[in-house]
Amino acid sequence: MGLIKDISKPITMIRIVAYLFMLSFTLLACKKEEAWQTTLQKLEGSWKVINYTLDGQNIDAQLLQALRFTFESCNMPKYTFCNGYFTNNSQQESLFAYKVNEAANQIEINFAALQYANIQAQWQAEKNKHTFTYQDAEAKEHIIVLGK
Repeated sequence: MGLIKDISKPITMIRIVAYLFMLSFTLLACKKEEAWQTTLQKLEGSWKVINYTLDGQNIDAQLLQALRFTFESCNMPKYTFCNGYFTNNSQQESLFAYKVNEAANQIEINFAALQYANIQAQWQAEKNKHTFTYQDAEAKEHIIVLGK
């Protein structure tokens, strides 16, 4: 009887350690999801195009004045496209869909309404500025800087 009692103590300890491990893993997974949602929240809102470089050449600032990207609030699960729209110099709005990768360093923007291919851009987020860098089908580099 004493032997069975002594064996059950280590088994109980193993169960407790296993439960603690599973709990800590679950908490870390939840925290990672929150970080991804925070990334989307940083992008939310209306952003002016404050600088646009095409293949090393800056686009005239006057042409950029009315250009705006608006990223709508998105509470969708990971890997799901969210909605936004682009406003051009004629104040016409064109819908697009966007999603951010889990590492929050790439964004995919689908401009199907503008009849452009999807843009897979590297993304660098700062406090009040976002920088997107990508190459088009002709291997020209685009650098778009958005600011509030």
